[in-house]
Amino acid sequence: MIKIIGKKITLREIVKSDAQSIARYAADEEISKYTLIPYPYSIQDAFDFLELIAEEKKQKSSLHLGLDYKNHVVGMIGLNIINHQHKRAELGYWLGKDFWQMKLMSEAIRLFTYFCFEHEKLERIYAYVNPDNISSWKILESCGFEREGLLTKHFRKNDKQYDCYIYGLTKETFNK
Repeated sequence: MIKIIGKKITLREIVKSDAQSIARYAADEEISKYTLIPYPYSIQDAFDFLELIAEEKKQKSSLHLGLDYKNHVVGMIGLNIINHQHKRAELGYWLGKDFWQMKLMSEAIRLFTYFCFEHEKLERIYAYVNPDNISSWKILESCGFEREGLLTKHFRKNDKQYDCYIYGLTKETFNK
């Protein structure tokens, strides 16, 4: 069982009893605006997500942890598309709107990337960010990620194509 303790938050594996909290904080139109999380988001969506990540964990294709703040999961951070051969993975995250501006996500990203480099033996972590999501790319930059470029029409949501920045961090860069 993974449990990473920080100053303000604990990153931990989520359990079925976290579904209510996940649904509560993920069910926000502003969260959906910059993520692939659907809106509206229901308790059933949370249970479906828990099943999906449990299966992906067994296959070692992803790793997702909850951001526990005062005994409630208020967001998520995870690796998607883990490529073990090339030792890289995509970082994804979201945080409930009530907790923005508290620097919880900065702490989560630093704790999680350290864990991934040291324990998951990754060499590179990258993240896709909507160019309009200024807060998200500023958080990544504050955690040492570098903007590597703009990917034009890189993903589709609600029948619309979106551009995104790609940010990257390598183990060597992180350790400096």
